[in-house]
Amino acid sequence: MRVKEMNELWTLLGKLYSDKPLEGKDRKDLVEEAKRRVFAYVWNRMRKHGEIRPPFIENPEKSSFVKAQRVQEIIPSDIRGEAYLLRKDNGFVIIIRKDLVETRSRTVIAHELGHTFFFDADCEPIHPYVGSTVNRPNDGDKLWSNIEGPAFEIGRQILVPEQLLPKYKVTSDISIKAFNKLRRKFNVSTDIMARRLIHDLNAWDDVCIFVTTYEGAGIKLPKNSERFVGPSFKKRRFSLNKNWDTIVNILNDSINNADGVLSKRLKIERHAYHIESYCKERSPTILCMIKPA
Repeated sequence: MRVKEMNELWTLLGKLYSDKPLEGKDRKDLVEEAKRRVFAYVWNRMRKHGEIRPPFIENPEKSSFVKAQRVQEIIPSDIRGEAYLLRKDNGFVIIIRKDLVETRSRTVIAHELGHTFFFDADCEPIHPYVGSTVNRPNDGDKLWSNIEGPAFEIGRQILVPEQLLPKYKVTSDISIKAFNKLRRKFNVSTDIMARRLIHDLNAWDDVCIFVTTYEGAGIKLPKNSERFVGPSFKKRRFSLNKNWDTIVNILNDSINNADGVLSKRLKIERHAYHIESYCKERSPTILCMIKPA
């Protein structure tokens, strides 16, 4: 979906899920306000149907919230992908790959639930709010792939509601220890929690978090999709690629001290940084956080 079409979709949903006119100084403000209203609607709907504390949709098959979104059944299957949503009768069915671990299963179910908010559930039969300009039928009755981004954002709101995070004082302790504590509390992946804190909400705006793995050949330079960089940290123009040899030395020490958070202060490119790393025992994954000292 092009940015213009995605912004039009958010604006439409913001109007649908609020009884007040949208206001904003410019298009960006208008879209952000629309998103806030959609996410507030999602949270209020969750609370209304009993999803009030983490981890959310812990038992999706029995969740009143899931049922309120007209999901009639969640069917484990041997599908090639992870999950998809089908319209059936006057509701939906979620088809999900049966071998997914519990955390990943909840993540993909939350994403499919995100898609349900693009439908008018009060009509019979249910129908999508958006027309052919922002969606295209794909593979029979499956939902359309070009609204994936907004569905992912709504899915992350379901798993880690913005309205609940102040309760956990997320800005008072920006550390790997606090990050892991939050991740376990909400029972979500590192990827989901990092995206939520850094990209979605800018709660941790002056940090860089990345995930990497090590094998016999050494520690891998993380892909861009495995790096989560806050807007303020981006302005520092810190280059992970350029300083990778320095960072790797710290990560190697973390492997040798598994299950403990390794913390070091380094001067890199004339600036001081606080670097934390964590490697779980018997796991090939390393979590690293870089922030200004």
